[in-house]
Amino acid sequence: MTVPDPRWTDAHSLSGSQTTNTSNSSSGGTTSPVPAVLKANRNVMPKPAQQSAPVAIARSAIGQMQMMPALRPLKPAPPKPVIIEEPKKTNFFDLPAELRIEIYKLVLDSVVIHVLPPQSHERHCPHALNLTSRQVRNEVIPIIHATCEIRAVVTDFNFVGLLAWLDRIPSQDQRFLEKNDRLSIRLCTSNNTNSNGSPPGGDAGSLRRWLTMRADPYRAQPRWRYTGPSPNRKIANDMKRKAKRMSEIGKKHEMIAMLSAVGMVIRCDCVECRGSS
Repeated sequence: MTVPDPRWTDAHSLSGSQTTNTSNSSSGGTTSPVPAVLKANRNVMPKPAQQSAPVAIARSAIGQMQMMPALRPLKPAPPKPVIIEEPKKTNFFDLPAELRIEIYKLVLDSVVIHVLPPQSHERHCPHALNLTSRQVRNEVIPIIHATCEIRAVVTDFNFVGLLAWLDRIPSQDQRFLEKNDRLSIRLCTSNNTNSNGSPPGGDAGSLRRWLTMRADPYRAQPRWRYTGPSPNRKIANDMKRKAKRMSEIGKKHEMIAMLSAVGMVIRCDCVECRGSS
């Protein structure tokens, strides 16, 4: 047997008293303040929705948890696959620059560079290192200019071939020739002469250009050594007159050094040479 809620019992008793009071008022008795009592009772009564909301939320959460599928057990992550790297191929340029330079020096130890006059029919092929690749060429050329023996041949004081070879060297790379102490120029003269005594095929313009370049203090001045046989008397006298008539001291000293190497000794009468003597 269910027990009635006392709140409902109080409500029924109040409604009964209200009916009684109403009947009393209708019969002519005093009126009681029933509406105030009812208003107070309504405010005191809790709302059913406020009490059932947490319960509903809890039941909904429990139901959702029961409907979730069973989770699989945790397992450790598989190890990462090991990548086997192939050994890197090593080429010549992977070597240090210092080691490559030493290899170049060993290869070029007995190499001789020949600079021939333009009228010569004999031609020498470039060294194999110059034809390998551009990088090898750029690394080898300074070593060739600084260490290899370089022999130039000048016929009848025609320096066209040597000047053309020097023109192919960039100006910033000609400084490597200053480090080379194996530079030589062999001066040769032909036996036949022209009617005026000058050697055939001679180029006076190339000689002037060579002397100007050698007298320039702002250019790299390699240590060229002149060698060669003595020319015939006509050529020797002509070259002596040219040397004595030169007014520029630098050109005159170079011309005298050139003629002295082939057996034509000339005394310089400049102030510097007089003071040294």
